[in-house]
Amino acid sequence: MTKGTCHSVDFYCTIHIKRGAWLQHRAQTLALWIMFVMTVPQFADVLAPIPTTHNPTAFFVVSLLALASNVALAAYQFHRIRKLKLNPPKDQLYADTKAYQRIVEENK
Repeated sequence: MTKGTCHSVDFYCTIHIKRGAWLQHRAQTLALWIMFVMTVPQFADVLAPIPTTHNPTAFFVVSLLALASNVALAAYQFHRIRKLKLNPPKDQLYADTKAYQRIVEENK
């Protein structure tokens, strides 16, 4: 597999998708790549050997920031659900926002 092949898959996935869904599909593409690399780490070590830190303090700080941001997002979403009396499996959480409405209009 050549170095350009990975980028061509990302390029293909980003070109043939509607504008509003680009970020979601990009995240799915990257998630598949990460799942593969985490399953077969020797493959990535051959393509791009990158030295990593094994500093437990750095790992803890990054993990704590990720956990805090996820807790904050969950709290914000629960606040919106409760405030607007939404049913998450049936209702869109952000349907009343301008960005959501603009994307819906662009993709009609």
